[in-house]
Amino acid sequence: MPQATVPVDETTLDVLQARLYPRLEQALLASMRRERERVPPYYEQFVGSEIRRLEEAIEYNGQRIEETRERLERRIEELRLYIEETREQLERRIEELRLYIDHRFTQVDQRFAQVDQRFAQ
Repeated sequence: MPQATVPVDETTLDVLQARLYPRLEQALLASMRRERERVPPYYEQFVGSEIRRLEEAIEYNGQRIEETRERLERRIEELRLYIEETREQLERRIEELRLYIDHRFTQVDQRFAQVDQRFAQ
C-alpha cells in the first residue's frame, strides 16, 4: 500500500537539519578515526621517506639541468667563436683568391698585349 507523501515546511527541515547534521558529523569523525587506526604506523614513515626521496630527486635533477645548461652555454660560445674565426679565415682566403685572380688576369692581359704588338709589327 503506497504511503502518501506529506509536504514538509522550511521550519521542519531546519529542525531536522539541526538534529541530523551533528550526528552525521560525529559519525564521519568516528569513521575517519577508525580509518586512521587501520593505517599501519610505518605508513606515515614510508610516505614521509618517499616525499623526501622525491624532493631529493627533484633537487638533484635541478642541479643536473643547471650544469647541463652551463655546459651548453659554454659550447654555444665555443661554436660562436669558431664560426667567427672560420668566417674571418674564409674572408681572408676569398680576398687572397681575388687578388690572385686579378694578378693572373693582369698577366693574361699583358700577354695578349704582347701578342697584339707582334701582330701589329
